[in-house]
Amino acid sequence: MSTVRLSYTNYMPKALLKNGTGGGAPARDEIAGYPMENALNVDRYTPYIVDFGSDFKYDVDLGANHIVGLIALLNMGILFPGDVGLYNVSLVEYSTSVNGYPPTAPSSWTSVPGDWPLSIPLGQRDIGLVFTSGGVPVTVNARYFRIHLDSAGAASLGRFHLGKFDWDPGFLYNPGAENERLYRTTRLIMGSGAPVVTRVGRDSRRFTLPLNAITDAQRATLNAVADQPNPFAYFDPQDEVHEVRLYQDSFQSNHIWAAPGLWNATMALEKLP
Repeated sequence: MSTVRLSYTNYMPKALLKNGTGGGAPARDEIAGYPMENALNVDRYTPYIVDFGSDFKYDVDLGANHIVGLIALLNMGILFPGDVGLYNVSLVEYSTSVNGYPPTAPSSWTSVPGDWPLSIPLGQRDIGLVFTSGGVPVTVNARYFRIHLDSAGAASLGRFHLGKFDWDPGFLYNPGAENERLYRTTRLIMGSGAPVVTRVGRDSRRFTLPLNAITDAQRATLNAVADQPNPFAYFDPQDEVHEVRLYQDSFQSNHIWAAPGLWNATMALEKLP
């Protein structure tokens, strides 16, 4: 398994929410000012907030069949009093364009293969799951998706990420990777010279990922990742998910003089708070 799996392909921003549209679609469930559509956009800081209890169904139409291999829930957190900040994804199901929406027997919803349920520890902001069958990553080609959600009470979600990997070399590719915690602080020097340091906001991380001896084609793929204007998802070796952007907005690659067509690169990523 690669230690650097990156996904910027996310079909949710262009998806159509089906809840509340009738014809067998599930009802809407939202708190005023924090509608369900907020979970479809690219802004993790404009949340969807709901108090739905168990097995709430969030249905979307991607507009056409698309190759999908992963799901992530980004920026779950305590955003208003009483928010437990906890979702569990019990299952994801799909239907193709031909099968229609809502699908009916004998061709009803098909379960996405994976290690369900996706249980989310309290306080963890980003989490995700790669679709697998027998431990091997798989994809599905579908248009309609139903996400089954559970919550212990009122909870917030910044956004969904439903897509596929854009970079996954398939094996260990960056020995020497660094994971650095970043704490946001304010500093005040008193008249006596004593520093007063106050930690503010949520902590972040910086990931420094060496990518050695990559080919011209692989470098082009990484350049495409670096060109993305919006944050993207990084899946680490422990399958933890982090919404990141380029650290200091730069991506460095150095040509290997003795090996035409090969490059040593370093990608530094900063996790969003």
